[in-house]
Amino acid sequence: MSADEVASQVSSELAAQVGYEPEEVTCPEDLPAEVGASIRCELTHEGTTLGVTVTASAVEGGQVDFDIQVDDQPAG
Repeated sequence: MSADEVASQVSSELAAQVGYEPEEVTCPEDLPAEVGASIRCELTHEGTTLGVTVTASAVEGGQVDFDIQVDDQPAG
């Protein structure tokens, strides 16, 4: 899954969970289509940057489902 697609889906998923989309989500690399693969992304909202771990939880055909874990503390 491309880095841009992961970032877009992370943004949408977080909006569904917390009620608003972050201002920006960036992922530096693609998420491999294999269960357990993970990448680190960053989200920025209202001047705060948090790290996000994205881990592939299921892969079927070209579809990758993933879990999102946002860091408790701001990056920096």
